[in-house]
Amino acid sequence: MFYTRTSLPLLHPFFGLVVLLGIEDEIREVKEWCRKRKQELKRTYIIERNPFRERFSWLKNKVFIEIDRPKEIANKMSLVYDSTTDTLWEYVNGTWRQITGSTVKYNTIRIDR
Repeated sequence: MFYTRTSLPLLHPFFGLVVLLGIEDEIREVKEWCRKRKQELKRTYIIERNPFRERFSWLKNKVFIEIDRPKEIANKMSLVYDSTTDTLWEYVNGTWRQITGSTVKYNTIRIDR
């Protein structure tokens, strides 16, 4: 079985595997936080410390969240939120990649029964 600390484990009735759930909710929560910070501060672009580092394992290496900062000048170790398209971006293997539920990689732990 596979388990992540950010997802709710669910035992599959036939395979006995744990299914990963909740990544779309986590992405939605990060986007909502970005929209709220942009509304509060009312600036062109914002660089904030990542408040989700401890909660979501897929964000543990992202120190900052940069809101509406152009990807051309953004820090490659940051998460970038683009409010015009409502998307999250991360720098992977020399290019900026949009974050969706299928692109997030969890740190999984193998647990034998």
